[in-house]
Amino acid sequence: MYASSCSGCHGADTLGTDHAPKLTGNPDVRRRTVDQLHNLIMSGIPSAGMPAFGSLPQHQLDAIAAYIHSLNSPASQNIVPGDAAMGGQFFWGEGNCGTCHMIHGRGSSTGPDLSDVGSRMTAIEIHTALLDPDQQITPGYQLVTATLRNGKTVHGFARGRTNFDLQLQEPDGTLHLLQAHDIVDVVDESHSLMKPVNAAPEQIQNLSAYLSQLTGIEPGPLKEANSGYVSQSQDIDFSRILKPRPGDWPTYNGKVDGNRYSNLTQINASNLLLTKTFLHRVNWATGIGPDGRPQLAVLPATASNREKSCPDNAANWSSTAFSETTRLYYLMTLEDCHEVKTPDEQKASPYPDKPGERYMRAINIDTGEVAWEIPQRGPVILKTWSGVLGTAGGVVFYGDPNGAFVAVDERKGKTLWHFDTNVGMKASPMTFSVDGKQFVAVAAGSAFLCFGLPSP
Repeated sequence: MYASSCSGCHGADTLGTDHAPKLTGNPDVRRRTVDQLHNLIMSGIPSAGMPAFGSLPQHQLDAIAAYIHSLNSPASQNIVPGDAAMGGQFFWGEGNCGTCHMIHGRGSSTGPDLSDVGSRMTAIEIHTALLDPDQQITPGYQLVTATLRNGKTVHGFARGRTNFDLQLQEPDGTLHLLQAHDIVDVVDESHSLMKPVNAAPEQIQNLSAYLSQLTGIEPGPLKEANSGYVSQSQDIDFSRILKPRPGDWPTYNGKVDGNRYSNLTQINASNLLLTKTFLHRVNWATGIGPDGRPQLAVLPATASNREKSCPDNAANWSSTAFSETTRLYYLMTLEDCHEVKTPDEQKASPYPDKPGERYMRAINIDTGEVAWEIPQRGPVILKTWSGVLGTAGGVVFYGDPNGAFVAVDERKGKTLWHFDTNVGMKASPMTFSVDGKQFVAVAAGSAFLCFGLPSP
């Protein structure tokens, strides 16, 4: 039915012609449901030259729509011919695919991880990649050769590339962070590191069937040990991640210490000037010990999960300011605790839950005392932290959660001026001078606002 009605324009191989676009690997087609494709075929697109096929019997329209949808639907949503079990044996055995690719934590990370390939590629795309890997190289796996000014030549994958730098990773994992001024020449290679699979047609079909059923990484420990992995000294046993001990918190740097403990010692208890909390809702620790480390609190069993986890965010990442004149440190703070996770954790507690409150605070860096604070009225909404700007003019600027850009006196915190932007601000204010006139600016939503004193 497709051959007689559609191939004349879209091609017998569904890859398109001069008259109509391809139907395989077409993002526009992939976004449409079978019903939407059915209606489109029936009505046509007169403005684009596609005639209507409403005269075709309903069952033929259904069949064509289902076929075109299958050309773009993930392989895992279709029945792919072949013996998947035999394909898996070929992948890990005779095909040696695991020497470059990883599936569910097993194999090598030299090539792309294929754990979810069945959910992100069509069956035809998978089959094509096996026979002609040069046709579509995965981003980040393009091969380049860089000649450096020091006379060395490095070859590998272009993991990232701009006009100013190149992140090149060799197949053995060695990463080179190269600046443009260090590079004499970069040669792009048009071929993939992967060679076409050299196997019988039946084996290739079995391999396609195996890959088509892979829909994502499965949670939990590995079903099979990765025999190709060489253990490293910093490795952590997976059981500590699967069943963490109190205080454990897996992090990107391979440690499980939730306190982000560092082995660096230059800043130590002998030269630390002051350690004091700037929040009121702090109950995970009672203070700082003589060794400069937090003293963990012992909470009653009746304390809710929320009140065992104070604070939440505290000061986040937004910019702060310091005045040498007042010896005050200015920052936006959040008095809040982690949310209750389950109804079982909402039991009676001598630590009642309270809504979060945000404050603009000025802290004396010599005593740690809060010199003044300004409550920020309104709901606590995540990702609406605005930075703080201090100026030699004795004025501190910041954005409040309700969308006002505010100027306050640096000594007492008295509000001097504000401007309603009506949008949440995440950026830090800045100040600059043009022709002797000072301006203060801030990004608010999609706008960039700039303020200055009126001309005399």
